[in-house]
Amino acid sequence: MMSDDKNIDDLINFQYGEIDFDFRKRLFDIESKIIMIDITHFNEVMYKIANISAKSLITYIKTQINYIKEFFDKQNTYNKEFLSLQNIYDNIIELTDNNDILDESDISHVYTTFDKFVKIKGMIVSMTIPYAADQKTYVVCRECKYAKLLNKGDTLVCNRCNNEKIVKTITDTHIQFILESYDYSSRILCDIDYNLILKYGVKVGDHVSVIGYIDNLDDHLTFMVFGIKKMNDITLDDEKVNICINKIQKLRKEISDNELYEELINNFLSDIYDNNLLKESILLCLASPISDNERLHTHLLIVGDPALAKSSILSRISNMIYNAVYVTGKGSTSVGLSATVVKDTRDRWTLNAGALVKANKSVCCIDEFLTMKDEDMEILHEVMEQGTCSIAKANISTRLEAKTRVIAAMNPIYTIYDPYKSFFENVPLKESLISRFDIIIVVRDVLNSKEDDMLADYILNNNSNNNKFDKEFYKIYLNYLLFKYNYIPHITDEAKDMLKKYYINLRSEMRSSNTKNVYVTPRTLTTLKRLAIARARLLMKDKVDVEDVKVVIEFYHKCILTYSPDYRNPYVDYIAKKNMFIDLLKPNVDHNKCISKSKLIEVLKSSVVNEDEVTDIIRFLLRENILYLKENNVYEVRI
Repeated sequence: MMSDDKNIDDLINFQYGEIDFDFRKRLFDIESKIIMIDITHFNEVMYKIANISAKSLITYIKTQINYIKEFFDKQNTYNKEFLSLQNIYDNIIELTDNNDILDESDISHVYTTFDKFVKIKGMIVSMTIPYAADQKTYVVCRECKYAKLLNKGDTLVCNRCNNEKIVKTITDTHIQFILESYDYSSRILCDIDYNLILKYGVKVGDHVSVIGYIDNLDDHLTFMVFGIKKMNDITLDDEKVNICINKIQKLRKEISDNELYEELINNFLSDIYDNNLLKESILLCLASPISDNERLHTHLLIVGDPALAKSSILSRISNMIYNAVYVTGKGSTSVGLSATVVKDTRDRWTLNAGALVKANKSVCCIDEFLTMKDEDMEILHEVMEQGTCSIAKANISTRLEAKTRVIAAMNPIYTIYDPYKSFFENVPLKESLISRFDIIIVVRDVLNSKEDDMLADYILNNNSNNNKFDKEFYKIYLNYLLFKYNYIPHITDEAKDMLKKYYINLRSEMRSSNTKNVYVTPRTLTTLKRLAIARARLLMKDKVDVEDVKVVIEFYHKCILTYSPDYRNPYVDYIAKKNMFIDLLKPNVDHNKCISKSKLIEVLKSSVVNEDEVTDIIRFLLRENILYLKENNVYEVRI
């Protein structure tokens, strides 16, 4: 220890010798003494931290930091061979990361470790505004700059140079926040120095690792944080991840990329029969990357008849993906989805994170989407396009990160999707919101005896067991793509040309057709780009090639056909298609060039047309003026 008559040079160059001492006794000897710890012995000191009073140690270190800060600022001299107490305080979380004694993964168990150092991890879901936590009064000599805490009975005359002292009051500004476990099962109230929040840029919605201790603060058990570190990634089992990656890479050598892609789709959610287009939509949505420069993650809207497993699919996704959030439209409001500012029990304004902020870089599943109020849906505009959530209320003005993939499911307004009405009549959402969904798919419950028979066999015989990829594979692999695999494959020039050509053809078709179901905007091109990148990432390819674009174009057009069966595919030769049906109908018309509806259906069924496609083909022939409905159940064939 040093005595009070040492000068500033002696203070800075002070060094411990051998550390064969009672750590607690020496460290808490006299508060007016200043300690400098040799960096070579620092690990030995930290080893003893777990066995001492956490509150006493942190209180002492903070006191000494304030005590010598004036000297460091004025003298501007630092000895690089030593670690100042400020550095000890700032770096303590990194220096204790490998100490198993400090690690407590279950937040609910922290309350049993009173006054002991604990390290916990979680998400900040609520944060107060800064408040004055404590005030300490120091006296500093005008001449020699000697400083010390002002105690009761102290004079305002320096005992070194007999000059007058200046009284300074330092106010500790703190912030309180709620830390929530990753499984949303437990929460804990934390208190931290506001300077640490500013230094590390921590805000609501961030995933952090904190070190501190439990203490009784204002009659509330509070976790007093002295070290905090942002965590950008979810922890995954490296061994299991490597097994999944090796499996994908091995299969890419054995089979083609298209075959592997089909296997991934067919085996995904394998206990749900068929719906491969919907499964493909979900996989592309989950495989889309998060980028700091532009929006590359995608959003999915599922519109479907009742009892088609929409809610079940959303629930499984939220359970499969880490940090995913599941909400319902009727039970959600704009503040519940984004963020809200409320007063806590101590009358302090607190910023609380909503579902979209909590699910940052993950997935937010919104069920019964149509039951949400229009004013509550407006918050989605900024989140879905900009990836942020802005709030300005009660002197709190901030923008929270919300780069969240949105997967929404809903029933049509008439409960059952009416194919004879337009998409916007079935789905009365604002066009500005619909345009933000990259993928829109309509799932219908079509009456078909063959399909019903196959579905019954699939469910009763449990045919989901013999698959190349099981549920555990998808859970590990998809989380790896979401949180660990940051590579964004570049698009080749040939692929760009194909995307450009398809987009221009789509715009041309929109201008020439009378359909009101599809609006092609510049967002359509960015959607196709995102889907192509997602497909390449799903197969772990290093670039987006023409094959990826072809598959994505086919997929995108299939999605359009689910809600706009009359929409032309720019890559389909409609003249040849018309001629094919003309040749098919010619031998079956009467002398008036007419054909009954029953006869027409019989002819179409007997040809290459599947039973499910008959209605769509008749609608196509009517639109192309090949058929004309003269009277009930009689068509004129114009050939």
